[in-house]
Amino acid sequence: MTPSKYVVVNYNSCRVEQCLSSEDLDGCPAESACSPGVLTQEEPDEPPMLPSPRMCVGCGDCIRDCTYDAISSSRG
Repeated sequence: MTPSKYVVVNYNSCRVEQCLSSEDLDGCPAESACSPGVLTQEEPDEPPMLPSPRMCVGCGDCIRDCTYDAISSSRG
């Protein structure tokens, strides 16, 4: 079986409060870029989370749009 690719959020690097103030967004730009809607935020000022790595399609849109490079890909 081929390992699947999914994303990992580095919460030490995530600066969602700075994204909100500097980009005039309603939340995390990476969460907004997640076309499958897997990366989620409960509140706009909280870091995004990946509830289930199995749901991630590995498209990389969130990695590209994360302002602080707090999201990376992994295989599992």
